[in-house]
Amino acid sequence: MSNTKLTRKERYKQNFLKTREISIIPVRGPILVVCEDSKSSVIYLREKRDALKLETTKIKITGESGSHPSSVVEYARLEYYKNKAECRKTKQLHYQKVYCVFDVDSHPNLSAAIQRARDLNFIPIVSNEAFELWYLLHYLDGVPGPLTRSELNNRLSIVLGKTYDKSASGMYDLLKTKESNAVTLSKKMLEDAIELTTERNPYRNPSTEVHILIEKLNELATSPSKITK
Repeated sequence: MSNTKLTRKERYKQNFLKTREISIIPVRGPILVVCEDSKSSVIYLREKRDALKLETTKIKITGESGSHPSSVVEYARLEYYKNKAECRKTKQLHYQKVYCVFDVDSHPNLSAAIQRARDLNFIPIVSNEAFELWYLLHYLDGVPGPLTRSELNNRLSIVLGKTYDKSASGMYDLLKTKESNAVTLSKKMLEDAIELTTERNPYRNPSTEVHILIEKLNELATSPSKITK
């Protein structure tokens, strides 16, 4: 055992690193989240993950796939099998869940992309018209009517008190105290879409499934070692 005495600075650094290690919540079952761009959804979800102190090496959130839903699913497929092959060599757990996050917009063949994700046992997280609907739900008292992307951004700018910027950081910190309201409205919209309409379309405008991913991150923060089906 070394008798070398640590300097005050070295002791401080050592204690800081120990505290930092303890504060990070380990995640036993890693997950992959693939978004259609590197802006709003990626920034927000990474901020959420980091605020919950979840292990960043086990929860990968990326927007490198391209903006089309089919490219999101294909990127997720390639990443999943690449990770599975690597983990087979290292004897570690591969991605236990894969989420594909995309907007309805005017994308052709959206239904095919959603079905492809399901066929791969991936979880589609769809927002109609856009991910920004999730932000707006934090401020509403009830379910809104149909919204175009421009209307959505305009309403968001009004409640924020400034022009909404898709690439701005800090949205999670700004909205976190209202998260339960957004979850409640998000679930209500999906229930209405399926139960109260003739077309029974869960992706009608407006709707979003972002709450599914949000609740999963919250679950990991409270029971990190649990892997759910």
